[in-house]
Amino acid sequence: MISATSAMTQTGGPSLGGALVQLFGASATLLFDVGSYLMSASLLARIPGRSQPTRAAGPTWAAVREGLWYA
Repeated sequence: MISATSAMTQTGGPSLGGALVQLFGASATLLFDVGSYLMSASLLARIPGRSQPTRAAGPTWAAVREGLWYA
């Protein structure tokens, strides 16, 4: 699935970019691209940070044994 998405973006992206340049001109297309990057950055900044999981106190081998017993 990832390779299909990658192939589609590699072939469709330049085609869409060329069509946008022909329709709106190079400067308007470039401004649209800048706007999309700014929107992406603002949305990424809103993602909350990951909280660190709390580790149970105890030796590592006990955790390994517990994991093997669970599997």
